[in-house]
Amino acid sequence: MITEKEATRLVEKQGIYRDSMILLKRVHKAIYDMPKKDRIIIGDRLLNYVLSMLSHFSYAWNFQDVRVIETEKFIFNYYEFRSLVRMCTDNNKDEANIIKLSNYVPMAESMANIEEGMKKWRKFAKSQDHG
Repeated sequence: MITEKEATRLVEKQGIYRDSMILLKRVHKAIYDMPKKDRIIIGDRLLNYVLSMLSHFSYAWNFQDVRVIETEKFIFNYYEFRSLVRMCTDNNKDEANIIKLSNYVPMAESMANIEEGMKKWRKFAKSQDHG
């Protein structure tokens, strides 16, 4: 039986978890470059989505009986995060660019890594649910 500390170490080695942590740091950095009026509403929401993603992935990793459900919650939070990011980086001149391009590019890189990992993880989680 593995201890809680060992399980935590194991989840921290997973690609999705690492990429989500990197994304969290990049979002945190981006908040300081946002217009002050958007930091609280938009910035906090973005951080909360990523924190929820980390929480759901950790729970899915550690508890097989809820793996599929927690994986779906992770994915749902990710897509909500992605939608909000896209809204904040609209190239339309009529819309405010809340997230600067210099912050968006590294975030987009992390998001692409997470999406790639999600495909693999989702297949794994479903195979564990039926097997």
